[in-house]
Amino acid sequence: GGPFAAGASHREVERAAEIVLGTTPAEVHEVAGKVLQTVHTYRGIVLRSSIHDVGEADSSFDLLIPSAKLSDALAGFSEAGEVLSRSESSADVTARTIGLGERLQDAEAAVKGLLGQLAAAESDSEREAVEAELRSARARAAGLRSHLSALQRRVHFSRVSVRIDSNPGAVSGGGGWDLSDALHAAGHLLAIAVGVPIVGLAILAPLALIALLERLNRRAW
Repeated sequence: GGPFAAGASHREVERAAEIVLGTTPAEVHEVAGKVLQTVHTYRGIVLRSSIHDVGEADSSFDLLIPSAKLSDALAGFSEAGEVLSRSESSADVTARTIGLGERLQDAEAAVKGLLGQLAAAESDSEREAVEAELRSARARAAGLRSHLSALQRRVHFSRVSVRIDSNPGAVSGGGGWDLSDALHAAGHLLAIAVGVPIVGLAILAPLALIALLERLNRRAW
């Protein structure tokens, strides 16, 4: 009893998670395939998926994963690409579940009682009055049953959002220098440094040759 159902032996918990994976534009489809394979492995449900090609918007998935397998599924998603962010949330809905269950039992008991009154009705007006109450009681029971079923689905299946960030700068090292970048830059500078003397020699060589021929000509004269 109470707003927290402290005496309940089993807790009903609603869970949700969000994870953002980073990858290069060329590997978007590969990472998306790994995400879908993880969903299949843990018997999840794809509510919505959007997979874009290179240069377009980020790819994303809205998923339902069995709550008992949520931790394993999140580990599988984390292996599909580089994890840029990951968050999880939970809400204890034990009191709500118990409350809805009790109200549903009362509504079903009311329907059963009205059915007994309808069978015992002796006049048309009495039957019409009982039938009106019965319709209202059945509608109330159906609404409570629907709410309880939806709440139980949220407990048994966790909502998971997976987004694939294909921005080239999203993955580690994308925005800074590593060893290969340094070697490439050094090679480029070396080529420039070597090229300058070569260009200079290419310009000076004909002038030196002309001067040498003129000197030999004077000496011969």
